[in-house]
Amino acid sequence: AHTDCPFHIYLVDNASTDGTGEWAAGLDERITVIRSDENAGVSGGRNLGIDAIAGDPDYVVFLDNDVELMHDWWRPFVASLEADPTAGIAGELGVRLELHAHDRTATTLTGTGPEPADMVTGFCMVMRAETVRETGRFDEGLGLFWHDDDDYCLRAGRLGWGVLHVGSGRVAHYEHRSSVLVDGIWHAPDTPSAMSQRNRRYLASKWARLANPDGSLDGARGVAIVVFADELLEDPTLFAAYTAAFGPDDDATLVVYAPGAAPGPLAEQLQQAFDLDDAPDLLLLAVPESEDTDQLVALGADALLTSRDPRDAFHAAARFDAGEIDALRRLAERRWTRLAVAS
Repeated sequence: AHTDCPFHIYLVDNASTDGTGEWAAGLDERITVIRSDENAGVSGGRNLGIDAIAGDPDYVVFLDNDVELMHDWWRPFVASLEADPTAGIAGELGVRLELHAHDRTATTLTGTGPEPADMVTGFCMVMRAETVRETGRFDEGLGLFWHDDDDYCLRAGRLGWGVLHVGSGRVAHYEHRSSVLVDGIWHAPDTPSAMSQRNRRYLASKWARLANPDGSLDGARGVAIVVFADELLEDPTLFAAYTAAFGPDDDATLVVYAPGAAPGPLAEQLQQAFDLDDAPDLLLLAVPESEDTDQLVALGADALLTSRDPRDAFHAAARFDAGEIDALRRLAERRWTRLAVAS
Protein backbone atom coordinates (compact mmCIF):
# COMPACT_ATOMS: atom_id res chain seq x y z
CA ALA A 1 0.00 0.00 0.00
CA HIS A 2 2.91 2.39 0.67
CA THR A 3 5.20 1.35 -2.21
CA ASP A 4 4.23 3.10 -5.44
CA CYS A 5 6.95 1.66 -7.68
CA PRO A 6 7.26 -1.75 -9.36
CA PHE A 7 8.31 -4.38 -6.84
CA HIS A 8 8.25 -8.08 -6.04
CA ILE A 9 8.28 -9.53 -2.53
CA TYR A 10 10.21 -12.69 -1.68
CA LEU A 11 8.86 -13.75 1.68
CA VAL A 12 11.12 -16.26 3.43
CA ASP A 13 9.05 -18.52 5.67
CA ASN A 14 11.83 -19.65 7.99
CA ALA A 15 10.07 -22.81 9.26
CA SER A 16 7.11 -21.01 10.82
CA THR A 17 4.42 -23.22 12.36
CA ASP A 18 1.42 -20.88 12.37
CA GLY A 19 0.35 -20.96 8.73
CA THR A 20 1.97 -17.62 7.87
CA GLY A 21 3.39 -18.89 4.58
CA GLU A 22 0.05 -20.24 3.38
CA TRP A 23 -1.68 -17.02 4.38
CA ALA A 24 0.87 -14.78 2.64
CA ALA A 25 0.88 -16.83 -0.58
CA GLY A 26 -2.69 -15.78 -1.28
CA LEU A 27 -2.32 -12.08 -0.54
CA ASP A 28 -0.93 -10.73 -3.80
CA GLU A 29 0.51 -12.06 -7.05
CA ARG A 30 3.64 -9.97 -6.37
CA ILE A 31 4.53 -12.19 -3.39
CA THR A 32 6.64 -15.32 -3.75
CA VAL A 33 6.81 -17.42 -0.59
CA ILE A 34 10.05 -19.35 -0.06
CA ARG A 35 9.51 -22.13 2.45
CA SER A 36 12.32 -23.53 4.59
CA ASP A 37 11.64 -26.71 6.53
CA GLU A 38 14.09 -25.65 9.21
CA ASN A 39 14.96 -22.31 10.77
CA ALA A 40 18.00 -21.27 8.73
CA GLY A 41 18.62 -18.21 10.88
CA VAL A 42 18.86 -14.65 9.65
CA SER A 43 21.85 -15.19 7.34
CA GLY A 44 20.52 -18.47 5.97
CA GLY A 45 17.06 -17.01 5.47
CA ARG A 46 18.39 -13.99 3.65
CA ASN A 47 20.47 -16.25 1.43
CA LEU A 48 17.33 -18.15 0.49
CA GLY A 49 15.87 -14.81 -0.57
CA ILE A 50 18.95 -13.81 -2.57
CA ASP A 51 18.99 -17.17 -4.33
CA ALA A 52 15.34 -16.79 -5.35
CA ILE A 53 15.61 -13.35 -6.96
CA ALA A 54 14.47 -13.46 -10.58
CA GLY A 55 14.80 -10.93 -13.37
CA ASP A 56 17.13 -7.95 -13.35
CA PRO A 57 16.15 -5.64 -10.48
CA ASP A 58 17.77 -2.28 -9.79
CA TYR A 59 17.60 -2.69 -6.03
CA VAL A 60 17.44 -5.49 -3.48
CA VAL A 61 15.80 -4.56 -0.19
CA PHE A 62 15.86 -6.50 3.07
CA LEU A 63 13.07 -5.73 5.51
CA ASP A 64 12.58 -7.63 8.73
CA ASN A 65 9.11 -8.87 9.58
CA ASP A 66 8.92 -6.56 12.62
CA VAL A 67 8.96 -3.30 10.67
CA GLU A 68 6.12 -0.98 9.72
CA LEU A 69 6.45 1.16 6.61
CA MET A 70 5.05 4.64 6.06
CA HIS A 71 3.94 6.17 2.75
CA ASP A 72 6.74 6.57 0.18
CA TRP A 73 9.15 4.96 2.64
CA TRP A 74 11.54 3.86 -0.12
CA ARG A 75 12.14 7.23 -1.77
CA PRO A 76 14.80 8.70 0.60
CA PHE A 77 16.93 5.55 0.36
CA VAL A 78 16.84 5.32 -3.42
CA ALA A 79 17.40 9.08 -3.76
CA SER A 80 20.49 8.86 -1.53
CA LEU A 81 21.96 5.99 -3.55
CA GLU A 82 21.21 7.65 -6.89
CA ALA A 83 22.90 10.86 -5.67
CA ASP A 84 26.10 8.94 -4.83
CA PRO A 85 27.20 6.39 -7.44
CA THR A 86 29.88 5.05 -5.08
CA ALA A 87 27.32 4.12 -2.41
CA GLY A 88 25.84 0.64 -2.53
CA ILE A 89 23.84 0.26 0.70
CA ALA A 90 21.48 2.63 2.50
CA GLY A 91 19.52 1.96 5.66
CA GLU A 92 17.30 3.56 8.24
CA LEU A 93 19.79 3.21 11.10
CA GLY A 94 23.49 3.63 10.46
CA VAL A 95 26.33 2.68 12.80
CA ARG A 96 30.01 3.53 12.94
CA LEU A 97 32.22 0.65 14.05
CA GLU A 98 35.60 0.49 15.74
CA LEU A 99 37.03 -3.01 15.52
CA HIS A 100 39.13 -4.41 18.38
CA ALA A 101 41.04 -7.61 18.95
CA HIS A 102 38.06 -9.54 20.31
CA ASP A 103 35.09 -7.20 19.95
CA ARG A 104 33.94 -3.96 18.42
CA THR A 105 32.58 -0.61 19.57
CA ALA A 106 29.43 0.63 17.87
CA THR A 107 28.21 4.23 17.71
CA THR A 108 24.65 4.68 16.43
CA LEU A 109 24.08 7.62 14.13
CA THR A 110 21.18 10.02 14.52
CA GLY A 111 19.63 12.59 12.23
CA THR A 112 18.22 12.28 8.76
CA GLY A 113 21.41 11.95 6.74
CA PRO A 114 22.42 10.78 4.28
CA GLU A 115 25.62 10.24 6.23
CA PRO A 116 28.48 7.77 5.71
CA ALA A 117 28.38 4.77 8.03
CA ASP A 118 30.27 1.51 8.42
CA MET A 119 27.08 -0.52 8.51
CA VAL A 120 23.30 -0.18 8.64
CA THR A 121 21.18 -2.39 10.84
CA GLY A 122 19.58 -5.23 8.97
CA PHE A 123 15.92 -4.47 9.63
CA CYS A 124 16.09 -2.11 6.64
CA MET A 125 18.82 -2.48 4.02
CA VAL A 126 18.27 -0.94 0.59
CA MET A 127 21.03 -2.11 -1.76
CA ARG A 128 21.96 -1.78 -5.38
CA ALA A 129 21.54 -5.15 -7.06
CA GLU A 130 25.12 -4.79 -8.32
CA THR A 131 26.34 -4.43 -4.73
CA VAL A 132 24.62 -7.67 -3.75
CA ARG A 133 26.03 -9.36 -6.85
CA GLU A 134 29.58 -8.38 -5.93
CA THR A 135 29.33 -8.89 -2.17
CA GLY A 136 27.72 -12.32 -2.39
CA ARG A 137 25.65 -14.09 0.24
CA PHE A 138 25.41 -13.60 4.00
CA ASP A 139 27.83 -15.45 6.29
CA GLU A 140 25.99 -18.41 7.80
CA GLY A 141 28.84 -18.95 10.24
CA LEU A 142 27.05 -16.36 12.38
CA GLY A 143 24.39 -18.88 13.37
CA LEU A 144 20.79 -18.02 14.22
CA PHE A 145 21.16 -14.24 14.35
CA TRP A 146 23.21 -11.19 15.42
CA HIS A 147 25.70 -9.04 13.47
CA ASP A 148 25.08 -10.49 10.02
CA ASP A 149 24.48 -6.88 8.94
CA ASP A 150 27.86 -5.77 10.36
CA ASP A 151 29.65 -8.39 8.30
CA TYR A 152 27.75 -7.80 5.07
CA CYS A 153 28.26 -4.03 5.10
CA LEU A 154 31.94 -4.37 5.97
CA ARG A 155 32.41 -6.82 3.10
CA ALA A 156 30.71 -4.42 0.69
CA GLY A 157 32.88 -1.60 2.02
CA ARG A 158 36.01 -3.69 1.47
CA LEU A 159 35.09 -3.81 -2.22
CA GLY A 160 34.68 -0.04 -2.34
CA TRP A 161 30.93 0.37 -1.89
CA GLY A 162 29.81 3.18 0.40
CA VAL A 163 27.25 2.63 3.16
CA LEU A 164 24.79 5.40 4.04
CA HIS A 165 22.72 6.16 7.14
CA VAL A 166 19.39 7.61 6.00
CA GLY A 167 17.20 8.38 8.99
CA SER A 168 14.00 8.74 6.99
CA GLY A 169 11.58 8.37 9.90
CA ARG A 170 9.43 6.28 7.56
CA VAL A 171 10.46 2.82 8.83
CA ALA A 172 9.43 1.82 12.35
CA HIS A 173 11.22 -1.17 13.87
CA TYR A 174 9.65 -3.20 16.69
CA GLU A 175 12.76 -5.03 17.90
CA HIS A 176 12.92 -8.70 18.89
CA ARG A 177 9.33 -9.49 17.89
CA SER A 178 10.64 -12.66 16.21
CA SER A 179 13.22 -13.84 18.73
CA VAL A 180 10.77 -13.73 21.65
CA LEU A 181 8.67 -16.33 19.82
CA VAL A 182 11.50 -18.91 19.82
CA ASP A 183 10.74 -21.16 22.78
CA GLY A 184 13.19 -20.74 25.62
CA ILE A 185 15.69 -18.65 23.68
CA TRP A 186 15.97 -15.91 26.31
CA HIS A 187 16.56 -18.43 29.09
CA ALA A 188 18.72 -21.05 27.36
CA PRO A 189 22.47 -21.28 27.97
CA ASP A 190 23.03 -19.84 24.49
CA THR A 191 21.00 -16.68 25.12
CA PRO A 192 20.80 -13.84 22.60
CA SER A 193 23.37 -11.87 24.60
CA ALA A 194 25.74 -14.86 24.54
CA MET A 195 25.13 -15.26 20.79
CA SER A 196 25.94 -11.60 20.27
CA GLN A 197 29.18 -11.87 22.23
CA ARG A 198 30.21 -15.02 20.35
CA ASN A 199 29.47 -13.44 16.97
CA ARG A 200 31.38 -10.26 17.85
CA ARG A 201 34.42 -12.41 18.67
CA TYR A 202 33.93 -14.33 15.41
CA LEU A 203 33.80 -11.10 13.40
CA ALA A 204 36.77 -9.56 15.23
CA SER A 205 38.87 -12.60 14.33
CA LYS A 206 37.60 -12.59 10.75
CA TRP A 207 38.23 -8.90 10.17
CA ALA A 208 41.65 -8.98 11.79
CA ARG A 209 42.70 -11.34 8.99
CA LEU A 210 41.11 -9.06 6.41
CA ALA A 211 42.76 -5.90 7.76
CA ASN A 212 45.73 -6.32 5.42
CA PRO A 213 44.87 -4.12 2.40
CA ASP A 214 46.64 -6.62 0.13
CA GLY A 215 44.28 -9.39 1.24
CA SER A 216 44.54 -12.33 3.61
CA LEU A 217 45.89 -14.98 1.23
CA ASP A 218 49.65 -15.31 1.57
CA GLY A 219 51.29 -14.81 -1.79
CA ALA A 220 48.29 -13.12 -3.43
CA ARG A 221 48.42 -9.46 -4.35
CA GLY A 222 45.65 -6.98 -4.92
CA VAL A 223 42.39 -8.67 -5.84
CA ALA A 224 42.34 -12.39 -5.02
CA ILE A 225 40.14 -14.39 -7.42
CA VAL A 226 39.91 -18.07 -6.46
CA VAL A 227 39.39 -20.83 -9.03
CA PHE A 228 39.23 -24.54 -8.21
CA ALA A 229 42.10 -26.42 -9.88
CA ASP A 230 40.11 -29.45 -10.96
CA GLU A 231 37.43 -27.28 -12.56
CA LEU A 232 40.05 -25.12 -14.29
CA LEU A 233 41.55 -28.20 -15.92
CA GLU A 234 38.10 -29.53 -16.88
CA ASP A 235 36.85 -26.22 -18.29
CA PRO A 236 39.51 -24.24 -20.24
CA THR A 237 37.00 -21.45 -20.92
CA LEU A 238 37.54 -20.22 -17.35
CA PHE A 239 41.22 -19.54 -17.99
CA ALA A 240 40.57 -18.10 -21.44
CA ALA A 241 37.96 -15.70 -20.07
CA TYR A 242 40.21 -14.63 -17.20
CA THR A 243 43.26 -13.95 -19.38
CA ALA A 244 41.10 -11.98 -21.80
CA ALA A 245 40.00 -9.65 -18.99
CA PHE A 246 43.09 -9.54 -16.76
CA GLY A 247 46.72 -9.03 -17.71
CA PRO A 248 50.14 -9.29 -16.03
CA ASP A 249 50.09 -5.59 -15.16
CA ASP A 250 46.80 -5.83 -13.26
CA ASP A 251 47.01 -5.88 -9.48
CA ALA A 252 45.19 -9.20 -9.25
CA THR A 253 45.99 -12.83 -8.55
CA LEU A 254 44.23 -15.89 -9.90
CA VAL A 255 44.46 -18.25 -6.93
CA VAL A 256 44.33 -21.84 -8.20
CA TYR A 257 43.05 -23.78 -5.19
CA ALA A 258 43.84 -27.50 -5.11
CA PRO A 259 43.11 -29.08 -1.72
CA GLY A 260 44.67 -32.51 -1.42
CA ALA A 261 46.75 -32.22 -4.62
CA ALA A 262 50.52 -32.58 -4.95
CA PRO A 263 52.05 -29.23 -6.02
CA GLY A 264 54.59 -30.61 -8.50
CA PRO A 265 52.33 -32.79 -10.66
CA LEU A 266 49.57 -30.19 -10.60
CA ALA A 267 51.94 -27.44 -11.74
CA GLU A 268 52.99 -29.66 -14.63
CA GLN A 269 49.35 -30.29 -15.58
CA LEU A 270 48.63 -26.58 -15.62
CA GLN A 271 51.74 -25.82 -17.66
CA GLN A 272 50.74 -28.45 -20.21
CA ALA A 273 47.12 -27.28 -20.38
CA PHE A 274 47.73 -23.53 -20.59
CA ASP A 275 50.32 -21.08 -21.89
CA LEU A 276 51.51 -19.62 -18.59
CA ASP A 277 54.53 -17.69 -19.90
CA ASP A 278 52.59 -14.45 -20.42
CA ALA A 279 49.74 -15.25 -18.04
CA PRO A 280 48.50 -12.88 -15.34
CA ASP A 281 49.71 -13.42 -11.80
CA LEU A 282 48.92 -16.98 -10.65
CA LEU A 283 49.17 -18.51 -7.19
CA LEU A 284 48.95 -22.28 -6.88
CA LEU A 285 47.59 -23.41 -3.52
CA ALA A 286 48.10 -27.16 -3.39
CA VAL A 287 47.59 -27.89 0.30
CA PRO A 288 46.33 -30.69 2.54
CA GLU A 289 42.56 -30.92 2.42
CA SER A 290 40.82 -29.57 5.54
CA GLU A 291 37.87 -27.44 6.58
CA ASP A 292 40.22 -24.92 8.20
CA THR A 293 42.11 -24.41 4.96
CA ASP A 294 38.85 -24.03 3.04
CA GLN A 295 37.75 -21.34 5.48
CA LEU A 296 41.01 -19.40 5.20
CA VAL A 297 40.94 -19.49 1.41
CA ALA A 298 37.25 -18.55 1.29
CA LEU A 299 37.90 -15.69 3.69
CA GLY A 300 40.70 -14.26 1.57
CA ALA A 301 38.83 -14.54 -1.73
CA ASP A 302 37.45 -11.34 -3.18
CA ALA A 303 35.44 -13.55 -5.57
CA LEU A 304 35.22 -17.03 -7.05
CA LEU A 305 35.64 -17.82 -10.76
CA THR A 306 33.49 -20.92 -11.13
CA SER A 307 30.44 -22.42 -12.77
CA ARG A 308 29.73 -24.47 -9.67
CA ASP A 309 27.54 -23.61 -6.73
CA PRO A 310 30.03 -24.16 -3.89
CA ARG A 311 28.69 -24.29 -0.36
CA ASP A 312 30.27 -25.03 3.01
CA ALA A 313 33.16 -22.60 3.60
CA PHE A 314 32.65 -20.94 0.19
CA HIS A 315 28.89 -20.42 0.56
CA ALA A 316 29.05 -16.64 1.00
CA ALA A 317 31.57 -15.69 -1.69
CA ALA A 318 30.42 -13.90 -4.83
CA ARG A 319 30.67 -16.28 -7.79
CA PHE A 320 31.24 -15.46 -11.47
CA ASP A 321 31.42 -17.85 -14.40
CA ALA A 322 33.25 -17.39 -17.71
CA GLY A 323 30.31 -15.52 -19.20
CA GLU A 324 30.32 -12.98 -16.36
CA ILE A 325 33.94 -11.95 -16.63
CA ASP A 326 33.07 -8.31 -17.34
CA ALA A 327 31.19 -8.14 -14.03
CA LEU A 328 34.20 -9.70 -12.29
CA ARG A 329 36.43 -7.06 -13.88
CA ARG A 330 34.16 -4.31 -12.52
CA LEU A 331 34.42 -5.84 -9.05
CA ALA A 332 38.22 -5.81 -9.35
CA GLU A 333 38.29 -2.20 -10.50
CA ARG A 334 36.12 -1.18 -7.56
CA ARG A 335 38.46 -3.02 -5.18
CA TRP A 336 41.50 -1.37 -6.80
CA THR A 337 39.93 2.03 -6.22
CA ARG A 338 39.34 1.10 -2.58
CA LEU A 339 42.95 -0.07 -2.19
CA ALA A 340 44.22 3.17 -3.74
CA VAL A 341 42.18 5.25 -1.30
CA ALA A 342 43.34 3.14 1.65
CA SER A 343 46.99 3.58 0.72
